[in-house]
Amino acid sequence: MSNRPVIDESKFTYCYVFVGEAVRTRDDKGWRTSSFPSGVFSSTEMAVAWIAQHRLSGVLTRYAIDVPAFEYSLFLKSVSSKDQDGRFRQVWSGGEVHSHFENGVRTA
Repeated sequence: MSNRPVIDESKFTYCYVFVGEAVRTRDDKGWRTSSFPSGVFSSTEMAVAWIAQHRLSGVLTRYAIDVPAFEYSLFLKSVSSKDQDGRFRQVWSGGEVHSHFENGVRTA
């Protein structure tokens, strides 16, 4: 029996999440670096237009809605089922389809 999840790709709905470059802030406990999504979009066209308008730098990643990123990666065979410990699942981005931007311009 396979550990690979049963996923019907024809039923996927996607969203596009933009995470800007990490921001360093300082508080009473010292310097902190954080990266949180700054936009979630229903299409790449909307996302790219917003990124360009504001000349942002970061990564735009496509995610399947209602499918955990790690399980989606198992489905695509980009990760092995032997890597299934909890910590790995927690930090896995699942960014199979993504684009990098610098100052609003797609670079990769």
